[in-house]
Amino acid sequence: MQLNTLMILLCLLFLLFQSSSDKFFQTKAAETYQLQTLTGYKGNGQDVDRTFTAKHAFLKAPCGICSGNNDEIFVSDCVRGLIFKIFPNESMIVFGGLGLGFNQDGYDVKQTLFNSPSSLSVAINGDLWIADTNNDKIRLVSAETNLVSSLPFAFNKPLGVYVSNNNILYIADSGNNVIKKYDIGSKILTTIAGGNGYLDGSYDNVEANSIILRSPKNIHVVSNGKDDTVYFTDDERVKSIDKNGKYRRIAISELETKL
Repeated sequence: MQLNTLMILLCLLFLLFQSSSDKFFQTKAAETYQLQTLTGYKGNGQDVDRTFTAKHAFLKAPCGICSGNNDEIFVSDCVRGLIFKIFPNESMIVFGGLGLGFNQDGYDVKQTLFNSPSSLSVAINGDLWIADTNNDKIRLVSAETNLVSSLPFAFNKPLGVYVSNNNILYIADSGNNVIKKYDIGSKILTTIAGGNGYLDGSYDNVEANSIILRSPKNIHVVSNGKDDTVYFTDDERVKSIDKNGKYRRIAISELETKL
C-alpha cells in the first residue's frame, strides 16, 4: 500500500514538473521568437493600382519570392499571375501582372500577362528576372523602364531563376531536365548540368553535364566575388555544381553552414 502511494506521488510530481517545464519553454519561445504574417489575408481582391498594407494582400498561390536592392521584397502569385512589391514599412503594391496569359513583350510590367511566374530574382542593377513557367519563358523587367522582354531561347516549364553577384543568371529548366547558365553581359546561354547525361544522380564529383536530372526546381547561388557555386533541388535531393563544373549531392549539415 505504501509503495503504491509512493508511486502515485512520484507520478504526480513528474506531471507537475513536465507541465511547469512546458510552460517555461513555451514562455521562453514566445520571448525569443515572434511570428509575423506579412501577407496572405484574403481581402476583397481589389488590390490592383493602389498601395495597401501587406497584411491585407490577397495571395491565392504565393510561389516566388526574392529581395530587391533597396530592402524591398518581391512576391509572385502563380494562380493570379501577379507580382507584388513589399516595402520596408510593410506597405505593398502590385508591381506587375495583368492576369494569366501571354501578350508578347514590350509592355509595361503592369500591363503584361504572366502565366505562373514561379521564381524571381533581382540582378545587381535592379532588373527583375522571372521564370514565367507556363509561358515557357524567362522574362526580364528593366529597372530603368519597367518594360518586359524575354530571353530569345527555348525553355520548357522553367521553375527556378537566380542571378549571382557575378551577374550570371542560372535557370532551372525543369521540363528539359537541365540547369542553364546565361551570361548577362555576353548574352551567351550554356547548359551546365543535365541534358545528354548518362549517369544517374548517385555519382559525386563528376562532370555535371554527365548527370541525368529529373525536373530540377529551386535554385540558389553562393558567390565569393569571383566564382559561383550553384545549389538546386532535383529528384528529392539538394545538389550542387561547383566552379569547375563538378556535380555532387549535398548533405543537410553542409547546407546549414553554406546557405
